Amino acid sequence: MFDVHCLKWNFKQKEDKILIFGTGGIQWQHMRYMGIDYGRVRMGVARSDEEGNMAFPDRVLSGKDERAAIEELRTIASETGVGAMVIGLPLAMDGQDTKTSRRARIFAQRVGEALHLPVYMENEMFTSRMADHQGVAKDRIDAASAAIILQSYLDKQRLAARRE
Repeated sequence: MFDVHCLKWNFKQKEDKILIFGTGGIQWQHMRYMGIDYGRVRMGVARSDEEGNMAFPDRVLSGKDERAAIEELRTIASETGVGAMVIGLPLAMDGQDTKTSRRARIFAQRVGEALHLPVYMENEMFTSRMADHQGVAKDRIDAASAAIILQSYLDKQRLAARRE
């Protein structure tokens, strides 16, 4: 059992778990992820379950004010115990960077620096179209796209872990 009053914690990330050193000992805890469908107008947000297995749409934020969006992401991450971020990377059909993918990379760097969390990029090709084809309401497509991006990342991590 851990001392909940302990103020000094050290975190080390290993795969989808965080190793916590505290006065109560050492423990591996599963990690919750947050997925982002980046956009300059809207940003979809999704979160994983506590084990980091399943992604769920959460909300849509305004992307018009990047600093405000990052602060909202900070609040969500803090309130929900997010340990890592996965941000969609909008590559061209040939896999090359685009103007939007370069913006997404810059945004990912800013989010990582502001939240002090690891940030991973995941190809987001066709995610909005997939969400639309699933019959998701127009005002929730960005959140559903974020969940598709996050689930793709989580599935790849699980598959890679099985191969090891």
